[in-house]
Amino acid sequence: MKLDINKQFEEVLDILENTNSHMFLTGRAGTGKSTLLDLFRDRTDKQIAVIAPTGVAAVNVKGETIHSFFGFRPSTTMVQAKRLAGRTKKRKLYESLETLVIDEISMVRADLLDMVNVFLQTVRGDNGVFGGVQVVMVGDLYQLPPVVTNYEAEALKMAYETPYFFSSQAIGEIGQSFFQPLVFMELEKIYRQEDEEFIDILNSVRENKIDELKLSTFQVLEHGWQNIKDHVILTAVNYVADKINLQRLGQIKSDAKLYVGDLSGDFDGKRLPTDERLTLKVGARIMMLNNDDRGRWINGTMGVVSKLNRVTVKVRFDDGVEHEVMPFSWSMYKSVFDEGSGTIKKEEKGSFTQLPIRLAWAITVHKAQGKTFDKVIIDLSRGMFAHGQAYVALSRCTSLAGVKLTGPLLKQHVIMDDRVVKFVDRIR
Repeated sequence: MKLDINKQFEEVLDILENTNSHMFLTGRAGTGKSTLLDLFRDRTDKQIAVIAPTGVAAVNVKGETIHSFFGFRPSTTMVQAKRLAGRTKKRKLYESLETLVIDEISMVRADLLDMVNVFLQTVRGDNGVFGGVQVVMVGDLYQLPPVVTNYEAEALKMAYETPYFFSSQAIGEIGQSFFQPLVFMELEKIYRQEDEEFIDILNSVRENKIDELKLSTFQVLEHGWQNIKDHVILTAVNYVADKINLQRLGQIKSDAKLYVGDLSGDFDGKRLPTDERLTLKVGARIMMLNNDDRGRWINGTMGVVSKLNRVTVKVRFDDGVEHEVMPFSWSMYKSVFDEGSGTIKKEEKGSFTQLPIRLAWAITVHKAQGKTFDKVIIDLSRGMFAHGQAYVALSRCTSLAGVKLTGPLLKQHVIMDDRVVKFVDRIR
């Protein structure tokens, strides 16, 4: 997916660098939101930090989790967030912060964003929204929503109109701010797909405006997917993906080899990019999990293991080219204030080293977010049960011809939260 720096990218970068305005940066799948974030971080002269709601998202943006950056625990309340701000040992870090980028904002809950607001106001002694820090919220509300457990749902419902970030008090206060308004920027050019018919269908699914004719466009598998080897199966359920992968691996008669990863420092062992103990066989269907610095593959490239070595493996990619794959290190970072230079710097706090590979006959829609595939089979046998899930699954593929379904796509599979639509329509 080759991106050009278009006029809209330059406009966004200009606003971020030359104003103090808050921004909600959004766009359909494949419009280059992550690339634009990287550009801003590379070009800016501002003191910035990049955070995300989950460990996996934080690793992807070379940042840290929201909870780690502020010292929150999952159980932290608003009152406790204020107390934490009052006794933090990282006061200079927060005081020097000019811009805070929050990636995957669609997954950030309203109460968490309000805790960020209260913390920054307290630690900086500034009652302005986010304590005067410019906050850039990046993500697509039409994709995966915040996670709310049954235990939390009732309390959240009493405090907020919706669990989404836009229902936070902080966003409400920005709407009344003259000095730091909220700028809405929606990236328009799609780089992942080129087929206009497919783009039109995806837009219809995204906004839940799809009709029966468009739904019938997708190819439905009449004889199951068991004999199809070159597609990745996207399923809504974790255990289904794991079961398919273990079954397929077990069907290969060659010897298995175990590759053991290395965890060091402070790295969240519960949310690793791939298995710490990774079992592979020659013939195993895999997906790459990193962008190769020599451009030989990208995150999401598919292939088959062709040789097992002591530390490395060889992979024959779907384009027929074979490459040796070395272990790769993912890092978790923390933002620190450097006394000498008076600037905010990134410091590695932990790492995980393993082959950048996962078994990929099947993966969940959730783990597929942000990835690009040429051929997918979408498992509809258990339906779709979350807002935006069907759109995320379909939009992973580069072409309409590459999408196959295990059953007909029905309107009931396309779940859309009307509250998201109302907010986006209003802010546009």
